[in-house]
Amino acid sequence: MYHVPHTVDKHKCWTCKLEIDSFVENDTLLGEHIYHVYNTGGHCRYLADRYTNREEEIMLILGKERYRKGTVAFPETMETCDALDTDTRQLMTCVLGQYTGLLKRGWNESKALSTMSRVVGQLLEKHRYTYNGMINTLYMDDRGDDVRFVSTLAHIIFRDGTVNWGRVASLTSFGAAVCQYLKDEGRDNCVEAVGEEISAYLVTHHKDWLVKHNSWNGFVEFFSVAETESRSRNIIATLVGLAGIGAAMTLLAM
Repeated sequence: MYHVPHTVDKHKCWTCKLEIDSFVENDTLLGEHIYHVYNTGGHCRYLADRYTNREEEIMLILGKERYRKGTVAFPETMETCDALDTDTRQLMTCVLGQYTGLLKRGWNESKALSTMSRVVGQLLEKHRYTYNGMINTLYMDDRGDDVRFVSTLAHIIFRDGTVNWGRVASLTSFGAAVCQYLKDEGRDNCVEAVGEEISAYLVTHHKDWLVKHNSWNGFVEFFSVAETESRSRNIIATLVGLAGIGAAMTLLAM
């Protein structure tokens, strides 16, 4: 961030254009920057680049700032958030790894993993042509091992502020379709990276929502076996019917 000329304490970020002023005791530029960006579900390329593969540090700073400002009970919630980070990364790694055959299924897998695998499998079986059509618009052969477009697409899917388990399942299913394509092209090393992109997006931008909705236990409850068909009926429409998704696909391919 840089100091805005002719002001007392106003600072502005070059990338996200956030302006901060009216500092009080114990405020820091970094803490205020992270708080004002991520507390509202925003995104800053500078912070993302600075903390590449270290999203948990951003969340730790955000948690401390929320606690300092009296908006959240820091000591009790941070343990839950740390566990959620780990659970989310493990879930995505296992779901995508098992779907592509790079990981074998275990006899004692969690309910979240078995439920997510079932939902993703059903979605891809019923709507394979739709997902493959979306992949074809991305010209992935020209992207090498760069899978950051997955995070970009995630931002587009959730950009209207609506978060629900259907959209989470849609994003994961798209990730599974991407991973299968990459594996078929001999790029097995990219599968784990796709899982990292999805999990990092979820725990960075929607952690509060996940915690509020009972984390992945809430996902299991939402997609109980008896409710899977009714819950899944409109998921694919959610993914491909969002305003601007077609245009976004074109932009991602450029």
